[in-house]
Amino acid sequence: MPTSINIQSAAARVLDRDGNIDPWFVMLSPNITHKRSAPAFPPRRPDDSATTCTIQYRELSEQALSNAEKFVKDLWGELRALASTEERVFRIMASGRYRSGTLIKSKFDKNWQEWLPLLRDTVSSDRSISFALPSFPFKIPNQIKVRRRSPDMAELLCLQRLLEICHAISLVHEPGASFNIISDGIIYSDICGVSRIEATSYFEQIGDMIAQLHATERIKLFDMREDILASCAADYEEVRTFLEPKLREWWSAHDKDDQTLHLVRTFATNIDLRPQINAGLSYALSYLGSSQPLDATTQINQLLTEIEDQATSAAFEFALTLCALKSIDAVATFFPHDLRATVHPKPGQWGIHLVNNKTRVFPWQGVAFKKKSGEWRVHTEAEAIRRRAVPVHLQADPLPYYYQATSDS
Repeated sequence: MPTSINIQSAAARVLDRDGNIDPWFVMLSPNITHKRSAPAFPPRRPDDSATTCTIQYRELSEQALSNAEKFVKDLWGELRALASTEERVFRIMASGRYRSGTLIKSKFDKNWQEWLPLLRDTVSSDRSISFALPSFPFKIPNQIKVRRRSPDMAELLCLQRLLEICHAISLVHEPGASFNIISDGIIYSDICGVSRIEATSYFEQIGDMIAQLHATERIKLFDMREDILASCAADYEEVRTFLEPKLREWWSAHDKDDQTLHLVRTFATNIDLRPQINAGLSYALSYLGSSQPLDATTQINQLLTEIEDQATSAAFEFALTLCALKSIDAVATFFPHDLRATVHPKPGQWGIHLVNNKTRVFPWQGVAFKKKSGEWRVHTEAEAIRRRAVPVHLQADPLPYYYQATSDS
């Protein structure tokens, strides 16, 4: 099928003046000192300590509206002093309750001039302000982070937060706001070792959650590959092919950079490593009952090499995918009247707290954790177990839907 765009022109969005690729928008993770540490795994609580729950969707929806009204009421003195509806909307977006990332690194203040024409047009036309948010891929296939393969209370709390944001904006702009969630599970599933069936099931269950919250007017769900790329799949594949050798050249020159290594380490915790884990366990068990001492150095080094190679490959494919999507401007083309929201704060986009401003773990990378105070957080499942929290299940569901704290920690 012939391409409908100029590949060179599209690729220019991720190339520098010399025609070299510049994936700066992928490498936004902070430079950090890598610490070698292993999580502690106390024994899981016995099954008889678990409890069950029933999800009250209407209550969650009503709580979202109530939280929005309280927030706007507390901020009303400041909002009332602003000259325009556009400024009030931007002030709500800029609040620490909803905006994630630092003002300096995300250059958030510069968004005002960039977003003003669209905000002004939307407000003057009396339309809902719409945000495009790539998110909700699938539960990460790492049992340290989460054992469950389907969405749970963590995702539900995120949807509740999006509903709250929409209602908060409606209190200063009557048509309110809406989110177009772009699930990128299918496009990233092969990279992380997740089956397409699992990614599709996760997508459908997120849709069910939105319906149960009666939020379909405010939160709409799309799939990156099946919806966003449906009309430009040939362009996407051609740009991806064009960029691949350029990115490989860049990668070879920057594979030891702190941010590249950080991206690789991140993917080592986000991909399916069960084959390597099983191989290591099988090797150790082969010595069980043997008089020979276990010398695992060679085996461990081999497994680490395999893991590093797999994580590096996944990180590269992830970066290439993002470069191709940016080149064809896929999201903006599909949603030309949307402001761009993001789970990774960066200049020109609105980074948002997905659950609250105390939670740093993405819903799909952990489990919901209810403190004794009633406040919610998202932790890795290993952390919830370390804190000796009680697992809370839905009826007849073998895996926890969330965890309940037993102490004030």
